Amino acid sequence: MYCEPCEQNGDIKLAETWCIECEERYCETCVKYHKVTKISKHHQLISLADRHKAGSLEIKRNCNEHQKKLGFFCTQHDTILCLKCVQLFHSSCDILELNDASKGVKTSTALLDLESSIKELLENLETSIHSCKEADNDLKLQKEKIEMKIQTFREEINKKLDTLQQQLMQEVKSCFEKHQLQLVEYQNNFLFREKILIERKEKTYILKAFASDAQALIGIKEIGASVLKDKQFIKEAVSKFPVHTLTISVNSQLESIVTELNKFGAIKDETSVCAKYYIEPKDKQVRHSDMCVPVSQQRKKFKLHLKEKIFIQSGYHTMNLTSCVILPNNKLMFADGNNKRLIIHDEDGGFEHYIQLTDQPFDVTVVNESTVYVTFRRKSENKNIFVAYDYNTYRLRETISISAEKDSISLWGISHNDECELFIVTYPEGIKILSDDKRVEKLIPINIHNVYNLTINKDKIYLTSRDNNTLHCYNTFGKKLWTFTDEKLKSSSNSSVPLTADSQGNIYLACPLEDVVLLVSKDGKYHKTVLDRSDDINNPRGIFFDKKTSRLLVCSQDSGHAALYDVVGGHECF
Repeated sequence: MYCEPCEQNGDIKLAETWCIECEERYCETCVKYHKVTKISKHHQLISLADRHKAGSLEIKRNCNEHQKKLGFFCTQHDTILCLKCVQLFHSSCDILELNDASKGVKTSTALLDLESSIKELLENLETSIHSCKEADNDLKLQKEKIEMKIQTFREEINKKLDTLQQQLMQEVKSCFEKHQLQLVEYQNNFLFREKILIERKEKTYILKAFASDAQALIGIKEIGASVLKDKQFIKEAVSKFPVHTLTISVNSQLESIVTELNKFGAIKDETSVCAKYYIEPKDKQVRHSDMCVPVSQQRKKFKLHLKEKIFIQSGYHTMNLTSCVILPNNKLMFADGNNKRLIIHDEDGGFEHYIQLTDQPFDVTVVNESTVYVTFRRKSENKNIFVAYDYNTYRLRETISISAEKDSISLWGISHNDECELFIVTYPEGIKILSDDKRVEKLIPINIHNVYNLTINKDKIYLTSRDNNTLHCYNTFGKKLWTFTDEKLKSSSNSSVPLTADSQGNIYLACPLEDVVLLVSKDGKYHKTVLDRSDDINNPRGIFFDKKTSRLLVCSQDSGHAALYDVVGGHECF
């Protein structure tokens, strides 16, 4: 590109500089004069490379209405004007030349506000894009879950129909065999009589051909008497001969299904407005009046406030607490493996009762107002058994058996989702899911080598592994979403790292070897220590977050100490 003044004088020189005010290119020589000329010495000059960048702004320089150059600014109406606009509409206003009005504009609050507004818009868009992706993933999960439920229900129907069909087939087979046996008996009797009559017929032929008249008379009398008996037998048998008719009467309920059922089910499709909202910069300032407070100070809003210290009395053997829960009635339950018992304390920490078990409990999950499910550290037979207890009456409610594809399985961690489906670490197969009626089992084929504990939050499965000291997050179809690794998650051969999820999806982990409780964000990107030895945390092994009361229960494995905390500002922990 060439210098424009030189081109006008018939000379060709490469241009190096661009004047924003004059909108012309200048060579090295011409730009020197441009800088010292009175009318242009204050003009802003930029390189041609920068000019190409500035050119992408496409800033208008003429008035849209009058096509005149914009050169004035109305302070009353905050509007940029051309001379014609000033003369026609703003003659009585306070008018400044555009050059005067624009002095210092690059450092003004107007530009800062514009930059802030753009930044806020980009943040809103980023959030919205992320929400779209999340919504799409959630929709896919809903679809997969419904498809699995349809398939499972279909399999239940097939299984039930197969059972009913087999029963009916067995019934018709029994009827058939019974009647067939009777017919065979009749047939054999008829065949026997037929054989005898043929013999009698042969005798009459012989009498006629070779016997004397006297012999014939005697033979006729004898054979005639026998034939009379044969006639009576045959007549009586024919009169009693059974005619069997087998028909089927299909269950009217099944017939109505065939004739009236026209849908397998119905998909409930509801659309609501997303809970997320657009954040205006000013609104954000109002809602976050502490915007200028350092992040480290803002996060101090989150804290664990000690509500109660609990001391659990030891049993006959050394205590080995491996799990704890807060019951819906706010009482506290602890699983003591070595003493084979469930221990119940009131919410103020006082001992209330214990339930004696037949084996060593490992993990506990509470699903409703009366029931807890317990898995065991079984070392003998029946490793595929877990039980349900009524914690109000302290009685065994039911014993449930898990089907095993392998010869030997072990049940470890147990948790449940909002639909009361149970999720159980079933070694070595994977994660077993049991429906709320415990009749339907599904298997998530996750690698659970060195995995003992898990927790469920909505449609996410969180589990800890001794391998590489990791926390894994999966969806309920077995797809791994993320992994978090930290040295604090180490555990010995006779311990593990239990975990629990809060209402936001953040994960609390009890780290026994490090004597800390770790908090990991729901996406696995952030973490921090929330309790340590200074809080009298020693070998923590049981941990439970109660979403109803926002309380955290932590217990030591062998000291008999536990602590109940109120979680304050849990939604601001990261």
